[in-house]
Amino acid sequence: MRFPFALTDEGHTIIKATINGAEGTFLFDTGAGLNMLTKNFADSISDLEKTDGFYTGHRATGEEVQMDIWKAGHFAIDQYSLKDEFFSVYDIDFPLDGLISLTVFKDVPVTIDYKNEELVVESEESMEKRIEQAETILPIQLSLDRGKTVGISTYIHLDNKLKLQVKLDSGAGF
Repeated sequence: MRFPFALTDEGHTIIKATINGAEGTFLFDTGAGLNMLTKNFADSISDLEKTDGFYTGHRATGEEVQMDIWKAGHFAIDQYSLKDEFFSVYDIDFPLDGLISLTVFKDVPVTIDYKNEELVVESEESMEKRIEQAETILPIQLSLDRGKTVGISTYIHLDNKLKLQVKLDSGAGF
């Protein structure tokens, strides 16, 4: 499955998705860890179910945020759909309806194809073919936190002296 996205001048990946039938525009953010809806958009969605959970995280600025966790009965990007997906809701002035994180792809391999501006949900066969044709392979580590967040990172070497593990964050732009 392939889904188009828009790449902004700043390098942000923008996708369309529906939550319980309400269509929104979202930043696809591999660094977010958790799906987030703005309060304004969440207020427009019917049948969001508040859970008894919350999540404490940090914005890119270091500011601590605490968000309630809600469950949506249906989430979809084109024909890719999930049931019972979780979202945090945050009261923030944001130009989009929220962030879509890697949690929606936690059970399937996905490729961000910047050249063709599309997200590709890979099958086993397409993933094998992609690996065979790859000029460069970047090994990644997957982190799961309490069944609520998903993150990816890789190692980089600085001056062949220092090895650092860095988070891969498509939400930060170029």
